Amino acid sequence: MLSLDLDDCAHIPMKTFSNMFRIRVLPGDVLLNITGASIGRVAWVDREINDAVVNQHICIIRPTDDLLPAYLAITLSSPWYQHVILNAPGSAQTGFNHSRVRALEILVPPESIQLEFVRRVKAIRLTQEKYKKAHFEANATFDNLINQAFTGELTAAWEAAHAEEIAFRQNLHEQLPALLLLAFIQAKADQTMKLDAMLITALMKYAFLAQMEGESRQRLFHFVPYHYGPFSKEVYDGLEELQRRGVVTIEESPDEGKTRILLADPAAIVRLLADLPADLRRDAETIVERYGALDHNELLKMVYEKYPAYARKSLLRKKKV
Repeated sequence: MLSLDLDDCAHIPMKTFSNMFRIRVLPGDVLLNITGASIGRVAWVDREINDAVVNQHICIIRPTDDLLPAYLAITLSSPWYQHVILNAPGSAQTGFNHSRVRALEILVPPESIQLEFVRRVKAIRLTQEKYKKAHFEANATFDNLINQAFTGELTAAWEAAHAEEIAFRQNLHEQLPALLLLAFIQAKADQTMKLDAMLITALMKYAFLAQMEGESRQRLFHFVPYHYGPFSKEVYDGLEELQRRGVVTIEESPDEGKTRILLADPAAIVRLLADLPADLRRDAETIVERYGALDHNELLKMVYEKYPAYARKSLLRKKKV
């Protein structure tokens, strides 16, 4: 902190050096740049230094016994003193001369306070340096990731390392429509205490309502206006998948002319629903709890009234539902 970097020093003959007593640098000296583009720069000699002198751009400040060199260097580098140095009359042309340096007033607290001040400043600047280094490394990492992403290296490496996870999630995503339908059917069965309590028309409306009002708002089905309100082919595809898995059966009710869905394999249903995300499971339970008590006509009427855009092609639109 405010220390000297002697890696790029100029060298003079020893004979010349022997005659330069007034500008020799000693341990504990504070050096202040008083001219040139780097005016105001401060450093202190915190170690033994051999055979060194300064040029005309540098002022040597030799602290008294009651003034710690590190404290003085930090004070001179503070914003207030830097403002004084940089804005002194004529400093832009001639620099901040020795007379002005002598005229600077420095607050000199007890040595214990100076030591504590130096300790805290060192801790703060060490933290700043760590953050700067971390920021630089983070930017370098980000640039590297961006480069890999645009060249395809990042995607390829990540996909190779997570192949099993990707396959599992892709498979689960493909199953979500069917699993959500199964959750509706199970929730309805739990509500009515019957295994054949679900009509396909009702299931269609529950799936639609879940997308419009549910917590997850996931768009697993594409609904369009049709003869009985919102319709999605994906609902039928999901039912076919559940039927193929043997967890539901579908039968026509000859006396009602309606298609009913029956649960078939309770153990398999439990296993399948264990993979359904919690928010979708809550959506199914909430929708059935909210609308499950409505009969067929009441459910259609409610959907038509709340979402009239999906009722414009309904066969029942002009009839009393």
